Amino acid sequence: MIILAGILNIILKITGIAILTEFAVSICKDSGETAIANKVDMGGKVIIISMSIPIIASLLETVVKILAQTPKRLFVYWDVSDKDREKYIKTFGEDFLFSLVLIF
Repeated sequence: MIILAGILNIILKITGIAILTEFAVSICKDSGETAIANKVDMGGKVIIISMSIPIIASLLETVVKILAQTPKRLFVYWDVSDKDREKYIKTFGEDFLFSLVLIF
């Protein structure tokens, strides 16, 4: 729950910065200073990106943890019809499914 509160705190700060930046850009454009408005807008974007780095790092860490999990067994669904099952039982015995050897 502490992590969620930290992320929520960062998101609220980012939202506040975005609102203030947009307000400042509007004031600069209304007064005819478009060059300053562009610089303020760029500065706001840089601040927002730099503040969002912990969230992005946390997200990437979660993705890596999910991808790094290796299953101990790989389950493969193999549907065998009743007719084929009877044929395999006659040919290979009652436990033909458990005596399979996979060749890669």
